[in-house]
Amino acid sequence: MQRLLIMRHATAQYANRQSPDRQRALTDVGRAQAAQMACLLRDRNEVPVRMLHSDAVRCRETATVMLAQWRKGPQIVSRKDLYLAGAGHLASVATEEIFAANREGFAAGEEVSSAGEIDLAGPLLVLAHNPGVSEVMRLWSGGDPEARSSALRTADIAVFERQDAAVFERQDSAGAVSQDAARSAFRFVELLRSEA
Repeated sequence: MQRLLIMRHATAQYANRQSPDRQRALTDVGRAQAAQMACLLRDRNEVPVRMLHSDAVRCRETATVMLAQWRKGPQIVSRKDLYLAGAGHLASVATEEIFAANREGFAAGEEVSSAGEIDLAGPLLVLAHNPGVSEVMRLWSGGDPEARSSALRTADIAVFERQDAAVFERQDSAGAVSQDAARSAFRFVELLRSEA
């Protein structure tokens, strides 16, 4: 994988007693945002080959709306551990996924659905929540002033490019890539803002 896309879910309903936070569904605006960002990625030829998303309803619905816009979609993995995950965990998950893909192909994830053959050279999309996704963008942005001072709004995508493949060869005894090594492995490219 050469690119990493970190995305915040699209706009969701407010939490209330009838709809706890994890069960919040997308609004009409959120569905439009998800479709718009999916079309943007498609038009840029950056449809991910693998998408990891939080198991929260708003993330699952964002992924579903995006998938409907793509002729050939990614392998999708729903992960409970991405729900309200912090920057450290999101960064670890992303680097471990890319390490695994580059090392031996994708490992079996939980609740995996696939829409076809997987091209290991394509992007990985991690779809989760603030503040974790914004913190990852800030941590990995290097000196980019826009990324360092911004937060991901709903449906925004931070784009990173892999720059040091050797970093994935440097792992600890448990097979994990350190956060410092991971930070040097990616270069911030741009911030894609939702217009919907």
